[in-house]
Amino acid sequence: MFTSPLLSNDRAESYEQRLEHDIEALKNALDVAFKANPFRSLTKRFVIACSARTGSHLLCERLLPHGAVVAESLLPVHVLGTCRRRGLASLEAYCEFYLEKDTPRGVFGSKGNSALWAPLVLAGEFPTHVKDWKFVHLSRTDVLKQAISGVIAVQTQSWKSSRAPAKSLTDDDFDAVEISRTMEDCMVHNERWKNIFELFGIQPLRITYEELAADPPDVSAAVADFLGLDGPPIKDRRFATAPLQVQSNDLNARWEERFLKLNSPAVSGRHDIRATPG
Repeated sequence: MFTSPLLSNDRAESYEQRLEHDIEALKNALDVAFKANPFRSLTKRFVIACSARTGSHLLCERLLPHGAVVAESLLPVHVLGTCRRRGLASLEAYCEFYLEKDTPRGVFGSKGNSALWAPLVLAGEFPTHVKDWKFVHLSRTDVLKQAISGVIAVQTQSWKSSRAPAKSLTDDDFDAVEISRTMEDCMVHNERWKNIFELFGIQPLRITYEELAADPPDVSAAVADFLGLDGPPIKDRRFATAPLQVQSNDLNARWEERFLKLNSPAVSGRHDIRATPG
């Protein structure tokens, strides 16, 4: 297993440090006081714990037929963006707005990195009621492929196949330093989730991008079964998209080969980049 040196330094923040940072980001822009906890009204609650480029869009698309709408609804960047657009001044108002709009039959799912923990702590939901939630840990075995996919997505602004790339990339856009940095970010996010699971005694369902991509119907059905989702299917046109396709192509393969051949100081000692999820 590849171990990044950054997992042992100041970027591998403790749960408390990271939570404080994410809460502060919300406090700086919103009223974060709650009169009541809106998450208590839900019938099912779950989190797809993941980092970028692990197949979360595909999994969420596949959970629609099982009766769940899942989005990055609790990530602070998403919360703050929606509040600006909607003119919402408090985190409680945002949560009430979102839960009323996108929780059919009281089923709520959110996905993303560990930053989504902050709104739930502020609402009084975590850690008090964490046992009422189910967690799916979605990771990617090949971290180099994940990082290359992430760098390409950032440059093209195309995070899923239903969105056309803003620009075309060539081999001239290759950036080994950015790939290495993104790879380390992916591992840090994965490590944070593992730390949270251990701290709160959470037993998530663990699946990998590779398993999901190899058999989307069966893996998604297994996830739905674990989460207790029994439909009916979500047919709201707001969530309808063209079936998602794998975005990786020859450019990804060429960048991977080129990265592995490099011996520059930027990637020295980091050629063994395959990692297995914990």
